[in-house]
Amino acid sequence: MRITLEISDSHSEEFLTLVDSLGYASIVEDTKITLWQQQETARRLKKEAGGAMVVRPWSEAKEDIFR
Repeated sequence: MRITLEISDSHSEEFLTLVDSLGYASIVEDTKITLWQQQETARRLKKEAGGAMVVRPWSEAKEDIFR
């Protein structure tokens, strides 16, 4: 059986440690990155490196988003 859970970041490490300690459950990270995601990332990195795109730290962007 596969179960998907959403755990807040502040408790995720604790939760994963607990699940790992059970011995009968496993943790599988789904890290499939599609070709379009790879291409889009490359495009954005190229724009940023060339000065055509301005970036800022996530902490600043998050403040603007969640005001």
